[in-house]
Amino acid sequence: MIISYKYRAYPDATTEARLDVALDTCRWLYNTLLEECNT
Repeated sequence: MIISYKYRAYPDATTEARLDVALDTCRWLYNTLLEECNT
């Protein structure tokens, strides 16, 4: 049996901005490495 949990976050403006920067960095790194692997 597989059990999954979902959580909602309600960050304040500062935390949300920091999360945006972190996710942008992860997205950039993923896309860069994917492009490098495909060339």
